[in-house]
Amino acid sequence: MKVYAAFHKDDAVVKKSSSGGMFIALSDVFLESGDAVAGAVYDYSTHTVKHIVCDNKESRDCCCGSKYVQSYIGKNVYVEVENILKEGRRVLYTGVPCQISAIKKYLEVKRIDTTNLFTCEILCHGAGSPGIWNRFINSLEKNKKVKISSINFKDKRKGWLNPICIASDGNKEFFLRGYTWMYFSDNILRPSCYSCRYSCETRFSDVTIGDFWKVKKKAPDMYNSKGTSFILSNTPKGDELISAISDSLKIKEVSFEDVKQNNLTRPTVKGKHRDRIMKDYASKKTGAFTAKWMTVLGVDKGLEKLKKKLSR
Repeated sequence: MKVYAAFHKDDAVVKKSSSGGMFIALSDVFLESGDAVAGAVYDYSTHTVKHIVCDNKESRDCCCGSKYVQSYIGKNVYVEVENILKEGRRVLYTGVPCQISAIKKYLEVKRIDTTNLFTCEILCHGAGSPGIWNRFINSLEKNKKVKISSINFKDKRKGWLNPICIASDGNKEFFLRGYTWMYFSDNILRPSCYSCRYSCETRFSDVTIGDFWKVKKKAPDMYNSKGTSFILSNTPKGDELISAISDSLKIKEVSFEDVKQNNLTRPTVKGKHRDRIMKDYASKKTGAFTAKWMTVLGVDKGLEKLKKKLSR
């Protein structure tokens, strides 16, 4: 395994990316040579996240950015990837680790030659509940009498290290604190996420990308206020990808210890309120559900900040 700190040399790319622009750098290599890229997009008509296969930068750009909701992958995506590989073209398949494992298993069962399959996993905190997200965003639209047309789960206007989640109807912005509080307090992830077999130092893709949160301390010369990524090159194919994108990056080799973080070593720990939140989700109306848990989680956050101050 080789480990790198990196960000794209094009400031505009870093600015519109969740981190340092690695997905765009990697996907450009494939799209500019007539190959294909699979990634997750947000569907505003249904407020769901789903995988698609792209053969141009316009559709690829829709895949950019974090999405704190589980992505749906239909069989048509697997079949499309299968057919592209049969044509002799390359595919960059991106997703969270379990999704990478799934496409590899599908192709193995179908006995498809995967020489031209390249995989990129995004370090995963856990898959947020599509049901809770759908209820939350639909409630926002109903109560505010708007139609949400854009969502940025990781807006960096306050800096990459202080991201916020924002939705917009094209005229007004709405801060999505309720959902992000539930997500990052680890209370609305899939049950399997809390025992995830892929949250370990052994990786399952050619490259792994994520936020290099400790860059200021571990590699200060690589800090970018708009975002710095880490890249793990896990296979010879990964080395090939790093070589292909290195000219478009500011990049430096670092150690695994430098980038080490949760979900590279262990699964997310189940939040203390998860069982009650899921019970309330099934029984309470949306307004009461959101109001209750905004209050509970807000108190939790306040107590957490107080403990930190008192421990200094």
